Amino acid sequence: MDNSLINLPDYSVDYTPAPIQINNLEGLQASIAQYTARYSNLVITEDNVKDTKQVRAKLNGLKRALDDRRKEIKRGYNQPLKEFEVVVKKLESQIDTVIDPIDAGLG
Repeated sequence: MDNSLINLPDYSVDYTPAPIQINNLEGLQASIAQYTARYSNLVITEDNVKDTKQVRAKLNGLKRALDDRRKEIKRGYNQPLKEFEVVVKKLESQIDTVIDPIDAGLG
């Protein structure tokens, strides 16, 4: 049996993390600050329950829109990593086809 050291060919992985830039961040922050300032001291009374529920629904909609966009960006950002992981897992799987019987035999 040849148990000499196995050498992999030289290889490297090129990647550059992409910056995520929010365009018009200052405008977005200002708009959100206006909404939060406008409603931060809202007093709920019997007379304004209906309006308050509408305000809450609109604020929840804004929050959901921000989070939906974040998730969309994250999916695109993570896609190259997922593709890389598939390739590496496939390579690892090939090695496991030899390691598993060895492990079983050494049991």
